[in-house]
Amino acid sequence: MIMNDRKKVLIVDDDERYAGQVAQFLGRHGYETLMAENVQQAMALYAGHSPDCLVTDCCIGDESGAELAEQVIDYGKKSDRKTRIVLMSDAEIDAYKNLEHLGVDAFYYKRDDLSKLLEKLNGEQNV
Repeated sequence: MIMNDRKKVLIVDDDERYAGQVAQFLGRHGYETLMAENVQQAMALYAGHSPDCLVTDCCIGDESGAELAEQVIDYGKKSDRKTRIVLMSDAEIDAYKNLEHLGVDAFYYKRDDLSKLLEKLNGEQNV
């Protein structure tokens, strides 16, 4: 059996084009990527594929990325699994700057270079 040691990242964004760009970038940097457009798809992929990291938009259509993060954290506690969580937005939202209370590891401003997202996924930069 061949083991895949690439880290899996679940990207959740209702902007399919942007999510595709992120997936392509992370794929070039050694990550295996999964994509979802809503919370229901994201939780199904999370449960079925055990990603190492979650990158989710703050606003996923009418749904909340922060609420998705809470669901992933709760699921992880029940299954003894820790997932690195990066919340992202195309707007600088002060409310998301203090993320420790949510259990989120980092915030990514979508207008920044994707290399900053990579740093946050690798744990080089936190909130």
